[in-house]
Amino acid sequence: MKKAPIILLHFAKLCYNLDMKILKCPVCGKPLHREKKSFFCDARHCYDIAKSGYVNLLAPNQKRTPLPGDNAEMIAARTALMDKGYYDNLADCVNNILGEKPCKTVLDIGCGEGVISRKIKEHYPETCVLGIDISKFAVDTASKRCKENLYAVASSAALPLLDSTVDVAINTFAPIDQDELKRVLVPGGIFIKIVPAPDHLWQLKELLYEQPYKNPEPSFAPEGMTLLGKQTVNSLFTAKGKMIQNLLQMTPYYYKTPKESIVRITSMQEITTLLSFCVLYFSAK
Repeated sequence: MKKAPIILLHFAKLCYNLDMKILKCPVCGKPLHREKKSFFCDARHCYDIAKSGYVNLLAPNQKRTPLPGDNAEMIAARTALMDKGYYDNLADCVNNILGEKPCKTVLDIGCGEGVISRKIKEHYPETCVLGIDISKFAVDTASKRCKENLYAVASSAALPLLDSTVDVAINTFAPIDQDELKRVLVPGGIFIKIVPAPDHLWQLKELLYEQPYKNPEPSFAPEGMTLLGKQTVNSLFTAKGKMIQNLLQMTPYYYKTPKESIVRITSMQEITTLLSFCVLYFSAK
């Protein structure tokens, strides 16, 4: 039991030693290095590390609102859902793909509350895993739950990383800037894109709509990358009580559905629905 903190500290140091070589200043673009509880560039722009462990690298001119991204309530709902295993099979699929090619650095773009990046670290403890999200509430939660990873508040349209420094990038249900993605990936690097499959949440849609519709077939094809493979991850998920509302809040339906329908569904004792994720993975040139 006494050795656990030493092991955790070792891996935290491993990640910080690596990120000192790949993070860049969002103001001047120079490399960042860590000094005690802050990151500095050679121009002495300073970015303090929060108590929970994350660093804010979102430049003021990259904000459209004072607090961009998912709010605290949404992140709490997502975290509660993830703790019930919502992404477990998906994370297993990602880890299997990562096992096909050894990598030193994994970047989770739009990491949310950090469940996938956390499970990657658990499976590959010597890999440096970085997660970025524009929501400080998401990044704060991710940092609290996995001290061994490094998390940063940042925009996917302006990744705070130096060129050609990431072996694998992952993006789940979130916007992606393809130019920035290709800039940070090493030659031959891997990009894993996760999107909803056609039947994702089908039983939930049947409760919400008189004529439910399927999601479009995945057609994501980043320019200049080669498709290596495509997998569909299916599982049934049962939500009970408060989890039903959390499930709805994970979707855009929550904000588009009439209030009376939301009340009707959240008053149900339980809902079982299909989770269906399409995982596409590409190689950068």
